[in-house]
Amino acid sequence: MENKEQYKAFVLFAKTKEGQQFLSQFMQKGQKIEYGGKTIYEASSDGYFHSKGTNLVYANREDKNNTGSYTYGENNGKGLNILVALSHKPFGKSESFIFNTVEHIAHESFFHVLNQAKDWDDDGYSNNSQYPKEYKKYDELFGSQHSDHKFISDQFLKDPATSDVNKVYNILNQVSKQLNLKLGATQIKSQIWEFSGSGIKLDKNGKEIKR
Repeated sequence: MENKEQYKAFVLFAKTKEGQQFLSQFMQKGQKIEYGGKTIYEASSDGYFHSKGTNLVYANREDKNNTGSYTYGENNGKGLNILVALSHKPFGKSESFIFNTVEHIAHESFFHVLNQAKDWDDDGYSNNSQYPKEYKKYDELFGSQHSDHKFISDQFLKDPATSDVNKVYNILNQVSKQLNLKLGATQIKSQIWEFSGSGIKLDKNGKEIKR
């Protein structure tokens, strides 16, 4: 990443237990994440998706004015290349650029990268085959990755305790404390569910309910 603030956000993501567990799935044994001359995390073994030929890269989005980030997967002939393109002006309720960027990284990682990797792993195609058939229509109607948003929302409502959304929350809660932002649970949850195609909103008590 060329943007130093974006890389700081990535490092904060990589310092968390949840971030390391996620990234380790795509890393080669001995591969390191470094910052300021220090090793933040080193993979102790080949990650599952790395061993399946999936390569994951985080980079800057070319369009510097777009406030959204996105994930893109492409067949490289031997496996899958996944690119997470991060916004230079990440939208978010927080006034912190770094916090908003961490939220984008966590969203793209747990809501899109993981699903693309699983999709490719099950049959060697990017065809949403990891989802029940009824979810495919959301990409057709609303555009790419809305099936991910719909599935994540539905699964959270069905069984919140096992959802990856909890990992995103834990990451953002830790980062909020490290940046001394003093964001409450409701503020963090509100930002997590603020995306196109979200099926969740918060009630007056800050509880997630169907939108």
